[in-house]
Amino acid sequence: MDAKDQLTLLTELKNLLLKQCVTDCGLIHETTQRNKKTNKPVVYLVGEEKRYERLGLCSSPKNQHLGCAHTDYRLLLNRKLLLFKKNLPELSEKLSQFQSRLKELEMEVVTIDVKKSQAEKDLAQAREKQINTAVFKQSSHSFSVEHCATNEKIRAALKAFIDEIDSRIKLVKSTSG
Repeated sequence: MDAKDQLTLLTELKNLLLKQCVTDCGLIHETTQRNKKTNKPVVYLVGEEKRYERLGLCSSPKNQHLGCAHTDYRLLLNRKLLLFKKNLPELSEKLSQFQSRLKELEMEVVTIDVKKSQAEKDLAQAREKQINTAVFKQSSHSFSVEHCATNEKIRAALKAFIDEIDSRIKLVKSTSG
């Protein structure tokens, strides 16, 4: 592949990564709804199982960010990265490492999401029983904070890979000049 084509692909890859967003939502979708009059959680049944009404998932495109536990957006990004891996073999190993890192961080986000969900359920149960909710609120908040910290790791992985691409762009320019 000639230098011009390589520069075009590297620039496209960089632009794709620059477009990625990571939203510090604090996993707000897990928040349990409360009755405005009683301050007790809104409850519904699925069969015999009692559930707590949640705020609900973000709509698209709001949920199309790398820090969301409930999006298939990462699959779309991964497919695009596979094409770049095929067309930029000199970057293949770095792309694989980047994809692996994103997968690790995705698992962190999903794990935190599950913990936040349980913390919100515990908080709703405390509100139902009308007991002190401070410790439950703190637990839920701690998972929101942990989610933001994981988002920072995602941003750092993006930045590191963009820096790698910038280095490759400089290298190609310097050797083709």
